[in-house]
Amino acid sequence: MIKFVKWVSGKIRGTVGVKLDEIDILKVITLSGNDLPVDFLLSILDAALGEDWKNKAEEMFLSRGYSWKVKVTTGMSGRSDYFLIEKINEEFNYSPVTAHIHISMSGTLNEGIYIHLSKLPPLLNKILEDCVSCNPSYLKVIVPREEGPFNEPSTPSGLLETVDAIKSIKVLSGND
Repeated sequence: MIKFVKWVSGKIRGTVGVKLDEIDILKVITLSGNDLPVDFLLSILDAALGEDWKNKAEEMFLSRGYSWKVKVTTGMSGRSDYFLIEKINEEFNYSPVTAHIHISMSGTLNEGIYIHLSKLPPLLNKILEDCVSCNPSYLKVIVPREEGPFNEPSTPSGLLETVDAIKSIKVLSGND
């Protein structure tokens, strides 16, 4: 499932791509305009994924079977990083970071999100606790459509041939 979500708030606006693939990997990226303010994240996800995505994500999260915690680091610039840490192996005290969301110093998702849906609930919960969740003044979901066939990157544009043809026409017509 891929959707584009256009949003506007005051003088800032943008379009984000939201993709949830068949193995439940969620990608949220800025396609155009301003980076998405983290305050709009919940609204964008609800619009793109429908209201029930939260129940599915929480159910998947609870089925994992590992102890967990969320760690937040904040830099001097004001940027924040949210880390999901899971205790994968109790005997060896192995607790890696299994998911991460970065919020820029301006409060935007300038790196986007790439995360398994089962790892999102605790991170999003902490983000919502730390940020003000609000709605953009305008929100529109667009299901992208295939634009027809595209030329391969190595396909010539045709410009040189067209310019040569124009030159030939000018020479033949005597307008050189």
